[in-house]
Amino acid sequence: MTSHFKRKTMRVPFRARLRRTMRFGFLLLILGLIPFFLAFMMRDSDATRFNGMVEAESETVGPVATARILSVDVQPGQRVYAGDVLVRLDPADRALELAMQETRLLDYQQNQLQYEQGLQRYRQTLQESERRSRQMVQEAAVAWRPRR
Repeated sequence: MTSHFKRKTMRVPFRARLRRTMRFGFLLLILGLIPFFLAFMMRDSDATRFNGMVEAESETVGPVATARILSVDVQPGQRVYAGDVLVRLDPADRALELAMQETRLLDYQQNQLQYEQGLQRYRQTLQESERRSRQMVQEAAVAWRPRR
């Protein structure tokens, strides 16, 4: 009696082996071509840029002061660069505010000029008062001296 049984290996038909080999070869071919195509695409400088839409956080932009929008110069999805004009605003309100600020500045300058003129007059008055006071002191000193 035999203590163990050994099975003979099954013979795989040639067609099945050929099919298995073809599948494995096709998979190796595809995996081998991926680096080649990537290197070919990266060789062209334009191919390094990818075009498409990217979802990102939006940023709200707006004027510092209130203004009317004259035109919007960009479309949704359009590529923009630093320094591109996005929106044109009506400068009428800004011109009015600028004119008011210039008027305030002129008023301030006139007030400052009046203050400096008043200060000049005050100094002159003080100097004149000091001169008169000295003159009166000299006259009093002369009058007080006893005659001999």
